[in-house]
Amino acid sequence: MATIAVFNLEPVTGKTTTAISLAAALGHFGARVLLVDLTPDRDATFAIERVRGLDLAEVLERDLPLETSIGGSSLTNVDLLSLPSVPLATLFGSTGTARSGLQDLLRRAAGDYAYVVLDLPDTVGDVMGAALRVADVALVPLPAEEESPADASRMVRALEDLRQREHLPLRIALLLVMVSAAPESARVAAALRSQYPRLVLPTTIPFDESLQQRVDGFVSGGLPSPGENAFQQVAIELSRRLSATMERAG
Repeated sequence: MATIAVFNLEPVTGKTTTAISLAAALGHFGARVLLVDLTPDRDATFAIERVRGLDLAEVLERDLPLETSIGGSSLTNVDLLSLPSVPLATLFGSTGTARSGLQDLLRRAAGDYAYVVLDLPDTVGDVMGAALRVADVALVPLPAEEESPADASRMVRALEDLRQREHLPLRIALLLVMVSAAPESARVAAALRSQYPRLVLPTTIPFDESLQQRVDGFVSGGLPSPGENAFQQVAIELSRRLSATMERAG
């Protein structure tokens, strides 16, 4: 089992689109995937939820099996778990146990899934902290825009500080998204590859309106779009990196 946390501290960076599309790509290859929506707006939930699980707060309060809170999605081989829009202290009893409570819940929810994809909030707090502490890799989607090199520097530094401070086996991967044919887009992509040659994934995600339509509640049919094809390649690249890490750890 591998856990992928989709992480970005900036809004409107394609984070939820990345989480949904990556989960769909992994499911396309036959893996069982759990997509965990940890965002306050629950965009991923509204986009792909088809069979709703019990409210997580009720499940915890009544000490029901955690599986009863996991619902079905419109994506092949992908299930969905949503964090209620309540403070973690309300879910887990006290602020002192909030982060550790969520960490334990995420580990338990993983169950027999081959992959867990976490759609993180874009604000620092207990939810983000717990998710990063259980993740095997932090995947950072970066639009090919002028601000992205500075944003990448800040986020890589924050992730590396967390990894070193707590001795976490957390890997970092940068994914270029919303890449267009414009010269500025190519310049930013080249700058990021030069700055982080080992972190930037080889495949880039082209600007593809159908991917955003999926987040808005549209589920594509027929032939895969260019963006979906690209995410399938990203799924392969991440799987290889994770497999190599686990082999070295073993």
